[in-house]
Amino acid sequence: MDLKSIWEKFLNLNILFKIFISVTFWGIIGIILFFVVINPQFNEIKAKKERLKDLKIRSSKIIKVQKELKKFKEDFARIKKEFKIALKKLPDSKEIPKLLLAISDYGKRNKLDFLFFKPGKEIRKDFYAIIPISLKFIGYYVQTGNFFYNIGKMTRIVKVKNFSISKNKKALIVDAQLETYKFIGLENKKNVKIKKRKNK
Repeated sequence: MDLKSIWEKFLNLNILFKIFISVTFWGIIGIILFFVVINPQFNEIKAKKERLKDLKIRSSKIIKVQKELKKFKEDFARIKKEFKIALKKLPDSKEIPKLLLAISDYGKRNKLDFLFFKPGKEIRKDFYAIIPISLKFIGYYVQTGNFFYNIGKMTRIVKVKNFSISKNKKALIVDAQLETYKFIGLENKKNVKIKKRKNK
């Protein structure tokens, strides 16, 4: 049966049958188009929207991390700079004799008569050591004040721990305890721990 005869039969049908067949035919075509063409495109669009949403979330997270990383780098650079400045105030082992000599020179410049000047045994901490200095001298009020002022203005950290003053005729007798600090370093700290373990 050819298409011509099918078409003639269709034309001879009742109008209701023609409508029914037409609706059915185009309905089938529509269903086929929906499942074959339209629905896959909808699914693809939906998948792309989900992908875009995910990319936006990841992008916002990356931007946030980049901002935090930038801030971290800035903070790290600032801390590193501050640490270098702090280290300059902590002399190493080679500089300790020069530091003690500088303190002694301040005494001589202010015409103080040292009766006693002795560094004590160092007290080790995490990455630095405390070096106590005991001293006793005779001097006038202005000279004594200038001496402590000079110590306070030193680039290296020298702390006046405590002191006592007594009078000797017109002059003052000063007993003082100073503290300075020596940089040990993290490597020395590790070596100390290793030695302690070996001793155990």
